[in-house]
Amino acid sequence: MMIQEMLDEILEQVKALVYYSSTPEAAVSKVAKTARLSPAEVAEVQAAYLRLAEKYIELTDPRVLKGNQRIESWYTGPDFENAWCWPAYKKLLARKWTDRAIGRLDESSTKILAHMSHPANRFATRGLVVGYVQSGKTANYSALISKAADVGYRLFIVLAGTTSGLRRQTQRRLENDIVALNPGNWDKITGLERDFGYYPGVAESMLNPANRSVRILGVVKKNKTILEKLKTFLRNASAEVLASCPVLVIDDEADNASVNTKTDDRTTINRLIIEILGSLPKCAYVGYTATPFANVFIDPTSPQDLFPRDFIFDLPRPDDYFGAEKIFGRDLLWFDEEGSSFEGLDVVRRIDTDEHAMLQPRKASDRASFEPTVPDSLRAAVEYFLLATACRFARGQRDHSSMLVHTTQFVHLHARMKERLDEVLKDFRTNWKRRKDSLRKRWLAESEFSADFAKGITDYESVIEKLPEVLAMCEVVVDNGYSSSRLQYPENDPKVFIAIGGNTLSRGLTLEGLVVSYFIRTASAYDTLLQMGRWFGYRFGYEDLPRIWMTDELEEYFLFLAEVEEEIRRDIQRLEKQGKTPMDLAIRVRTHPKLQITAKQKMGSARLATASYSEQRLQSFLFKHDDDTWLQANLDAGRALVSEIMKTSRADRVGTNRLFRDAPVELVEKFLRSYRFHEDHDDLRQDLLLNYISRETQAGPEGALKSWNIGIIWREKPDAALGSVDLGIGELVPCISRSRFRWTSPCNIKALTSARDRLLDLRAPRASLDESAMIALRNEQAPRTGLLLLYPISKDSVPTYPALKGKLESRKCSECGVEHVMAPRGVAKRHPLLAAQHVLGVALVFPKSINSDASYMAANLSTLLAPDPEDLDVAAVQAELESEVAA
Repeated sequence: MMIQEMLDEILEQVKALVYYSSTPEAAVSKVAKTARLSPAEVAEVQAAYLRLAEKYIELTDPRVLKGNQRIESWYTGPDFENAWCWPAYKKLLARKWTDRAIGRLDESSTKILAHMSHPANRFATRGLVVGYVQSGKTANYSALISKAADVGYRLFIVLAGTTSGLRRQTQRRLENDIVALNPGNWDKITGLERDFGYYPGVAESMLNPANRSVRILGVVKKNKTILEKLKTFLRNASAEVLASCPVLVIDDEADNASVNTKTDDRTTINRLIIEILGSLPKCAYVGYTATPFANVFIDPTSPQDLFPRDFIFDLPRPDDYFGAEKIFGRDLLWFDEEGSSFEGLDVVRRIDTDEHAMLQPRKASDRASFEPTVPDSLRAAVEYFLLATACRFARGQRDHSSMLVHTTQFVHLHARMKERLDEVLKDFRTNWKRRKDSLRKRWLAESEFSADFAKGITDYESVIEKLPEVLAMCEVVVDNGYSSSRLQYPENDPKVFIAIGGNTLSRGLTLEGLVVSYFIRTASAYDTLLQMGRWFGYRFGYEDLPRIWMTDELEEYFLFLAEVEEEIRRDIQRLEKQGKTPMDLAIRVRTHPKLQITAKQKMGSARLATASYSEQRLQSFLFKHDDDTWLQANLDAGRALVSEIMKTSRADRVGTNRLFRDAPVELVEKFLRSYRFHEDHDDLRQDLLLNYISRETQAGPEGALKSWNIGIIWREKPDAALGSVDLGIGELVPCISRSRFRWTSPCNIKALTSARDRLLDLRAPRASLDESAMIALRNEQAPRTGLLLLYPISKDSVPTYPALKGKLESRKCSECGVEHVMAPRGVAKRHPLLAAQHVLGVALVFPKSINSDASYMAANLSTLLAPDPEDLDVAAVQAELESEVAA
């Protein structure tokens, strides 16, 4: 066996050769001849190199679904002795980024490159990288380009959206961050002001192997004319030249325009991208998007299409990133650890529905004559934006500062809104001194932000001192496809913009220093709504200042989308642990009753999949709090259930709670037919629950869920102010308290159950258990028994904030109109329940399924796969689902 010192030295030589476009096998062979290694020693070196490469393949972040192992591990991470592009980019990042952030970028880009092919091979890679909106995807693919350039990839084509503004933004970014750091090593086929337009004959000399030390960058718009020129440029190079040129195609916003939306033909952009990829013998196509819904629904049976057959990466959420979950919060999902909290931040301000008529025409026929007016909420948003920008100036942050006004996609209305906002600014410049008292009140109300952010100056006197300067700089800009003056952020020349726009501000384009968003634009699809959220991103040094004005309905949509985002990433994690690939198992996307997942034309390969309740806990937290009949019917359903159980069973005391064991499934099914879950509870649909339970009871010779444990959760110390209910148990049940989360519709209490409740029927250790341990305990002690919990909730529930006891005050609430304990700024507000009747909440806890069940959409992989009995997509369910879809 070779001694370690000699092996290490030989491995370094192999790594160096790999950086000069030699495959690992060829590099080992070349070093073996020089070092005169025996066949056994060659095998040892090859195995050692493979282990070294696998070290980077198996990095924790990002999570990845790997594709069929056709591409062997080869990349061992950056080699600073031979690399030139990545070290320069890393040094540039060090001026602004933390070591931790650079480390995570280094790891993720290394892992992505390790799943691409070595540039010496022939290859046709298809991959997808899933990030977050405004989260730094450009930095990630800049790092990937840098590392690929180091190891021998030569031509880099970035498909940068569908607008000239986004293409220029991306071109500028890559020129500054990559090309300018090593200008002698780069050539460009596009520029800041010119998209691709080279004559065809240039390709032969530019891509010639003799110029292998030069890398070529092109940032092109997804436009028919441009892509036709690019296709012609490439096809006019000889086959020998193209065969020697490894190409990396980055598709930024890969779900936009790239995906085919036709059934009998191909859309033009999709066809041209496929033809370009098909003309390149060595080509890796890597799509980047924060909204991958359309991409995972691409038909996987078409090998020429863009389905990410080789890998899907889930980039980790960056530190200090403000995304949907952090801003809006989300409901607890089945995989969340006990004690988790996702209540979001107190940054959302309301736009009342009656203000819509001032901002949008009610009917299409009114558009031409409609004149927008400025409602109180928009005036308040402008005032706050000016004050918040003045606060940034007072902190020494003399950077760009922006406000987004996104009320309609109709471009002819943008100019009219600009006139109104110009009038607001003119009035403010003239009269702001007379309004100092009202400005002081607004600022003090908004600056009481107690979230754990590194704040700077917030005192009113420092802010108001900078206000005249802000007013002098502030200008209203319209950015749409027809505006002559577009949103431009020059370097070293700070701008203060109120940006009015529609589609051009809805995807990809970054609004520098975004502080305030005023948003009523509706959308029908998940991806459209998420991409419109330009307020997602980083707010270094002013994390406490951003605010968002929107309607209650839009806020609820973003709450839901935060759940969708997390579930997709958990799906990737789950499938990675099972060793699945994108061609083995489809990513599931939860459906919504009012929103499409993506445009219908992009869902050609999608099919219905039902939600499995295996090992899940479900809870009702949405209620029709003001519907006395609805609430009473649920109380009656609970009373009927308990009365039936009492005929044959006795309630055991578990602490202060009550537990009935071994109730027959027929009683639970009868209860679920009469109990009314709120229609917005997608997972708690009566038909899904009953169908799932029925399939479980009929599974195998013994079945499951034929027996249920039923618990009633009592308040430990009865409180006369909360009241009690008769549930047929022979004594009154003291009501528990669950206050209302935000003053939105429907009534949302956010969370109902606790870990202690879910262990009610089990012998559990005193030490707290995480979610996986609780699931394991249930599968051990009650593997075929369901748990149903009843929660009598007082109609007079009020917020208490026990963790903030002694720090709160009670005052009249401007939202609900009731005097109650108020949370400080930075803590999500809660309100009294104010229900017409006591509320009966319900929780269900399921053991591991005997069947496998699949209300999610997923790509149809049925023609590619044999069904996996361990998966959610088994043949028995698939046949049933296909019949449902056909019906």
